[in-house]
Amino acid sequence: YEDIKIKSEDLVLDIYNIKKDYVTIQSTAKDVLKRTTNSVRQQNLKKIIEEAHYSQIQKESKDLPILKQIDLLISFAKSHDDTKLGQEAYWQGISIAYAKGYDVQGANLSLAYIKQYPDDKRKLLAAMHPGRKKLCGEIKEGAKQRHGLEVFFFATGIVGDAAPPPNAPTHLRDTQ
Repeated sequence: YEDIKIKSEDLVLDIYNIKKDYVTIQSTAKDVLKRTTNSVRQQNLKKIIEEAHYSQIQKESKDLPILKQIDLLISFAKSHDDTKLGQEAYWQGISIAYAKGYDVQGANLSLAYIKQYPDDKRKLLAAMHPGRKKLCGEIKEGAKQRHGLEVFFFATGIVGDAAPPPNAPTHLRDTQ
């Protein structure tokens, strides 16, 4: 009797999968999980729930704004942080952020990824992603420009009686 029950439950889950009704798969699998005492069956059901959740995100996020897609993936990853699929969702969120030009978010996610998965072989890719390198270059260039403007403002008197910035040429610092 137990074998027939398990096969029936699996058949129902397969039907919902064919229909791509991932919400119903999750709810049905959770109901079956509550009644199951077999540890192997419990693990299989947990995996079905996780995969249905991921498929639901993939299906529903197609028409969403990029930042919402990234948020959904990272949220999934955090709720499944101890699984391979959760790790893949995190990586996918990072990849989308960089690919769509959200370099700051990609860099922040990369750092969090490295902390979350320190043994992952892709941690070097996350740390050295071209988008992250580009962002670091932009930050350095922005800092140079900002310091250059400080010197310009001081030299032209726009800043009034303020002390010269530390990077001001010596002849400007000596005037104070």
